Amino acid sequence: MKSETIIVMSTYPSEKDALDTGERVVNLRLAACAQVSSRITSIYHWEGKVCREDEYRLVLKTTGKLEPELTAFLKSCHPYKVAELVTIPFSSISTEYLAWINEVAKP
Repeated sequence: MKSETIIVMSTYPSEKDALDTGERVVNLRLAACAQVSSRITSIYHWEGKVCREDEYRLVLKTTGKLEPELTAFLKSCHPYKVAELVTIPFSSISTEYLAWINEVAKP
């Protein structure tokens, strides 16, 4: 089933930052679910050099209608100067899971 449901992903410098942000987002009902991955290693260019840092990925499942409010919230409290905010639409989702997301993620 095609949906207006999305995943918003970001990375954080510590597990605590990712967990705290995920919990705030779910409490505000800007997302139905927040998942924090175990430590990942990111390699990237920053200020003229190649960096290698440990980070934690935060994955948020929400509705397309809440994307502007969710991304504005994430930008306002993100610890990075340039926050990774990536939105991925679901190409398919079960009817039951879609109903659950729509029930709990509300403006």
